Amino acid sequence: MVAGKAEQLTHDFHAMLYAPEWAPDGKRIAFSDKDGKLFVLTLEDKKAAQVAQDPGGRLRDYVWSPDGGHIAFTEANANGFRSIYVWSVADGQVHRVTSDMFETTDIAWDADGNYLYYEGTREFAPLISQIEFNFATNRGRRFMPWRCGKT
Repeated sequence: MVAGKAEQLTHDFHAMLYAPEWAPDGKRIAFSDKDGKLFVLTLEDKKAAQVAQDPGGRLRDYVWSPDGGHIAFTEANANGFRSIYVWSVADGQVHRVTSDMFETTDIAWDADGNYLYYEGTREFAPLISQIEFNFATNRGRRFMPWRCGKT
């Protein structure tokens, strides 16, 4: 690693910036702001592009694929659950890859970038609660693999 003079890469932002994540290839940095916007800054031209904006304002979980070609993140749906989205460096498009019917969190790519793992709530088994007047559940989340459709 070569040390050099420090250089500010982000300009004209009017909100607190969070959680910079370097792409594995070292060509880009992803970061979010306090308003739930996700940005990707390309080091070659030092320009930041907005990738997404979480309507709930809490976009803090994003992870690069091992080759740096995709970034996966969760975003809130209208029903309050979070879905996983994947942004592609190649075409700049964002695609939702999980349903809005279930909560998904804690995303991670496998070492080859072929699978995206996440923790998700997929089962609802209500019980009559002995403490509350309504239903209770006894099951939580489990890890779910998703096959990445990149070529």
